[in-house]
Formats: sequence, C-alpha cells, structure tokens
Amino acid sequence: MNRLFVLLVILGTLFSLPEMVLANVACYPSCQDCTGTDVSTCNNCDVNKMNVTAHAPNLATYIFTMTWSSNDTATCTAGTFTNETWTNNTHGYSFCPVEGQYNVTVNVSALDGSSYGNEGSWNGVRSASAAPSSTGMFTLYTVDYDTNENWCICKMGSEYWSLGGETASTSCCGDDSAEFKKNCIKAGDVIEDVCSASFDNVACCDSENKCIYKGTCYNHGILNPDYSDIKCNSGKWSYSFDEVEQSFTIHPGWNLISIPIKKITSIDNDPCNVFSRSFSYWYATTKKWEFYSWSQISGGKAYWLRSENSCTVNVKGYGSTSVNDIPPLKAGYNFVGALSSAKDINSIKGSCTLTQDPLYWDVSTQDWKKTTTIEPTKGYWIHVAGDCQFS
Repeated sequence: MNRLFVLLVILGTLFSLPEMVLANVACYPSCQDCTGTDVSTCNNCDVNKMNVTAHAPNLATYIFTMTWSSNDTATCTAGTFTNETWTNNTHGYSFCPVEGQYNVTVNVSALDGSSYGNEGSWNGVRSASAAPSSTGMFTLYTVDYDTNENWCICKMGSEYWSLGGETASTSCCGDDSAEFKKNCIKAGDVIEDVCSASFDNVACCDSENKCIYKGTCYNHGILNPDYSDIKCNSGKWSYSFDEVEQSFTIHPGWNLISIPIKKITSIDNDPCNVFSRSFSYWYATTKKWEFYSWSQISGGKAYWLRSENSCTVNVKGYGSTSVNDIPPLKAGYNFVGALSSAKDINSIKGSCTLTQDPLYWDVSTQDWKKTTTIEPTKGYWIHVAGDCQFS
C-alpha cells in the first residue's frame, strides 16, 4: 500500500473552545478516501501521529497530535472508513477566538517508489512543500459572536446574549464598539419603583450615559415615560428638579405632620433633635403602625412625631408633593399627607367617598379638629367608605 501523507495547513487563526476544536472532523468530503474519491489501490486515511500547527492570536505556535485510522479495506467504498479523531482536543487555549471564517486546506501527496504522484482528482496543492492554495479549501467553522450564543458566551459571558435594546434581540452585547450592557439604576433618593423587579431591567445601549426602563434605552436628559418628574442623568434615573429647602414648626407634645416635598435628603437644623426619632405611620392595608427614620419618610403620607419643646426644623429635599404621591386609600381610616400647596378636599378626593370631613391634630389643644382644607406640612386622619384613590 502506498503511504499517504496529508498535511493540514491552517489558514488564519485556528482555535476554539476545547470541545469545538476540530472535533469530529472526517476525511474530506466524506469517509471515502483523503482525496474525496473512490480509488484503487486504496490509499486510505492511515496516517498516524500527524503534527498539525495552529497559530494563536499572540503568534505563538502550538503543535498538536492527531491520529487517523481506517478499516484497511482494499477498496475505498463510501462509508467504510473511520472518522479521524484527535488524541488531544483541549489544546490548552484559555481565550476565545476572534471573529471570522476559519478555513483548512488539505494538501495531498502520495509516495510511489521514488516520486510523488497525483492521487485521484483532488484539485488542491499536491506537495507538502508547496505554498498553500485556496483551491480545495473548505470552511471548518465560522466565529460570529452576534449570530451564535456559544461564541458570545465564550467571549463576553452568558449575561451578554440576547439583551435587546439598541441591538438585535438575538445578538451579543459588548463585543463591538458602542455596545454597552446597561442595567436599570436609580438615584438613592428616588422613591418611585422605576427599576421594579417585574420590569426588564437590562438592555444593550450605544452609550454608557443612557438609562434603562422596561428594556428600552433612554438618552441622558430624557424624562421617564411614566414619571414626569424623573429623568435620565448619566445612566441613572434621578429627580428632574433642583434641591429645595423646607421648614417645619414643631410644638410640644404630639405633632401630626407631612412633608410637602417628595423626599428629604438632609437635615440642616434640628434644635429639638426631634427628627432623629421614629416617625409613626398608620398602614391602612394591614391596619398596623409602622415606624420610619427621617430618610425613609415621603410626601403624601402623614406621620406622628412627638417633641418636648418648640422649635423650627430646616431640611433639604427634592420635588413637590402632588396628589399622585398619596397612596391608594383603604376602606376605613387612613393617614394622608398634604400637598405642596393648600387644596380643598373635594378637589382632590377623586373616586373616594369620605364618611366625614378630614381630621387634623390641633397642636395647641392636643385634640382632633375637622376641616375641608388640606394645608402643607399638616397630616390628616381621613375615613373613606371603600378602597379608592385621590386624584
């Protein structure tokens, strides 16, 4: 039997995940003969311990050993030959391949006596010493991070595949320029649930300064589509208004207060040291008292606060309290905060049916009083006939 030598010349970079490198590659184009034709005498794939050279991106050279085998039949009939297998298919790569099409040229030569001769009708380069030719090349595999989840995971990680946003819904994020995996982030003082766990809070955007809301990218400076007082600020949802100052007059005994701003961010002056205490809030849903620090209270709610002395407390915060900040009311009594300006109760009661006029706490008499006007910084005890919403 003639001895067949087959040299695989790697054109371009050849490397991959361990389980993908030249695994299950058969005689091209099928398991007939290395020339791809049925010939006799059969110079089948019986080359053992062939060395194959692969060039990595860092130009280092790796030598790997492969073993081919056959059933040693005398006639090369299609389907009778065993696939080539690698003796080592891990190859030691610790990086992912660059994108591109990876081709292999099979150069065939057969030693017959003292000279090399053609075998079959193979059109590739015949001599192992000759320069590689594009003739006879076949595509081994194509590396494209944007069309193959496995390549994307190899390059970037599983959390970078199929994010949507400003890239195709099934593509890789971050492998190309101007692609940024962005999560929904809100500023610490924003109390609205703009990054709710029920939303799609991640997307691929073309700028690091964009914000995510429900899987969509929003430009810096754009208002949130559902919250008109919140805008995108350098990748983070923030209040769209400037910091404001607010004063509270505290009296000895119990005070039922509300804040006419959305959120307190700092205490500038508290001579009574009263804002360091707990604020008591009646949670109508559970009909239980809840207790908060000053950094946790928000506009639209009323809170009990007790002091031994009279004083003025100065705070800083963001925004103005609107009727939309008042939580939904439950049947029975509710603690409701005032707005940033005085309002007649009938102008904001919305779908609610009040069983009596709102009650406020008279700090001078330490007793309940009725009113129909809701005034800033005061809190109110409101009884409604059923579940409802102010508007």
